[in-house]
Amino acid sequence: MEEIAAEANTLASKSSWTGPITDTHSFGGITLIAASDYARAFVEAIGGSPTPVFAHLVVARSVFESSVVSAWLNDPTVNPVERVKRGLCEQLYSAMELVRLGIEDDAAERVARWKAVAAEFGWETRRNRDKPVVDTTERPSVPRGIDKLLVGEGDWRIGRAQWSYLSAVSHVTWWGLRQSVVEPPSDPGVSGLSLAGVGTTAASVFSQAVCVVRAVRKAASARFALMGWEDTEWNAASSEAEVYERAVISSFRPVVG
Repeated sequence: MEEIAAEANTLASKSSWTGPITDTHSFGGITLIAASDYARAFVEAIGGSPTPVFAHLVVARSVFESSVVSAWLNDPTVNPVERVKRGLCEQLYSAMELVRLGIEDDAAERVARWKAVAAEFGWETRRNRDKPVVDTTERPSVPRGIDKLLVGEGDWRIGRAQWSYLSAVSHVTWWGLRQSVVEPPSDPGVSGLSLAGVGTTAASVFSQAVCVVRAVRKAASARFALMGWEDTEWNAASSEAEVYERAVISSFRPVVG
């Protein structure tokens, strides 16, 4: 409510963007819905028979990216001005994607419009590779965002490892797909080609499941804190998810699925 008041009192009058805070709140909500939807699809996939070899990993990648962006948009610790910058990054990023895809006739005009809005606020815009930068604000690095969601602040490597591996699977590169090729021990007495199987392990699936649940839980926690929705029901649901995470970690067994 403080942010909405800031929008009404000062921020909305600074540019032609009439709802910078409310729109950014909406972006934060829809990205969390997307993360939750991907997580549900992940659960349905690994609960099927047979367990997928690659499909759940592609969905997991989407869970992580959407959770990182959602947590960034819903960060309850930033001030209203920073919130607007993040929302403006999303508007510019969307418009730039439309230009790249070439599916909207007015895509370039949309980019120009949002750059003009930034200028009205007194902020410069530039491009950092494929992402827009508003003043000094830009969409977060997904690997670093995964680190923050899964293990907290610090210099970690799990985010980079996860993102690289899941991206390799999504892009069907040999390195990514090779991780699921199980070759039998070679027989010195047999010449010629050997057969190989393709599969996964329970430990591999469970480790991804823990990361998926934790990422969505942390992203949801940011949203609930921002919106003031933290109540007995939410705290119980969050605690239950944490119990699940610990239970799955304790059940890791390298059994071929």
